[in-house]
Amino acid sequence: IAPNGMKDGDYIVMTKAGGIEGTAVIASDFPEKTGLTDAELAEARGFMSMVSVVKEGLFCADNGATAMHDITEGGVYGAAWEMAEASGCGMEIWPDKVPFHPITLKVCDKCGLDKFRLLSSGSMLISCPDGEAMVKGLEQIGIPAAVIGRAGGSGVRTDKGEEILPPEADELYRMF
Repeated sequence: IAPNGMKDGDYIVMTKAGGIEGTAVIASDFPEKTGLTDAELAEARGFMSMVSVVKEGLFCADNGATAMHDITEGGVYGAAWEMAEASGCGMEIWPDKVPFHPITLKVCDKCGLDKFRLLSSGSMLISCPDGEAMVKGLEQIGIPAAVIGRAGGSGVRTDKGEEILPPEADELYRMF
């Protein structure tokens, strides 16, 4: 399933959590800047074990996905913009529904990074007609997921009207 099949009215489902890979890289390369405890650093480095999206990709392809896009450079907002652009369909994202691990939130806060634009390999955006059914199905195979938005209109925006612009450099690069 390509990222260009999203249709007006589709729900946007996100798997796992934002910033998975970015958090792991920062914990490995810049531990002194994170403010994390040793236990948190070990857990954050372990996020690298979650970067595959094969399991959810295969499931979603067989269960109603209209488009899929792995969330890599540019984070959740970058992937949303790329999927909308590829599909020629707008999207509304509900930021309060986007899942983040507490360690990612702590790292982003300490390092002054935008959690929505941090490298998120291991997570995927899926558009589908029935978001809640997709979330339940993913959870049954052990993949946490959440409905985080809806396709429609033009452009990409939040539910508060904030325009989401095309991705620039990933937040991770600010660490270097």
